[in-house]
Amino acid sequence: MAKSTLLKATDRKFGHLAGPPGEIAIARDVDRPLSKTMGCSVLTMKQASLPWTLRYDEYFYCLDGELSLHVGDKTYVMEPGDGIWIPDNTKLVYEAQDSAKVIVALYPVDWQDNANDAPGEELPLKLVKPGERVLQGLGDEAAGLTLTRDAGPDVSATMTCGVCAFENARLPWTMRYDEYLYCLDGHMRIREGDEVHEMGPDDAIWLPDGVEVVYEADAKATLAFAIYPIDWGK
Repeated sequence: MAKSTLLKATDRKFGHLAGPPGEIAIARDVDRPLSKTMGCSVLTMKQASLPWTLRYDEYFYCLDGELSLHVGDKTYVMEPGDGIWIPDNTKLVYEAQDSAKVIVALYPVDWQDNANDAPGEELPLKLVKPGERVLQGLGDEAAGLTLTRDAGPDVSATMTCGVCAFENARLPWTMRYDEYLYCLDGHMRIREGDEVHEMGPDDAIWLPDGVEVVYEADAKATLAFAIYPIDWGK
């Protein structure tokens, strides 16, 4: 039977990814064999750049610093609180002139084994600024859940990603999708049977399809989320 996995900030281990020049490090919160769908990580860059062609769909949420994404003749600048959707086959250069820290969610997790070698397409990226987000209630208002989607069916056929908030909340739920939650601020509990997962800032949790949980928050907790598949409700 599938179980959730709590990923405490204090247990997160970063490993070298690229550089010099500069330094790029990654902590893979969710990877194989834990997940068969998404990969979810925290990435840091310090005075570094990385040319890359995506072989997966990718979502970034900027936690700290400033990250530039150069795509053709366009530059997208990410600052804290920004989210960006980057589609498969995008050719780009990630650049941090100083430092940046971001959450990364990508699909599929096994992209290295199933690389798509099709030519890159001129597909749109979607950059969302904090002031552009409007969190709206979903379902029963008494559940205390609001959310907004940075990436939805308008740009994605795989994941839906964005920001959600629980406030004075108690929401029993059976997962019908895989979900990654990263706590941005506040504190919340996720109950799974007799087990209670306590989450604070920079903690994350992996909730696989089929798990029965209860989301609880006494005050307000804000989280970034990524869900696969996007069409789970059909």
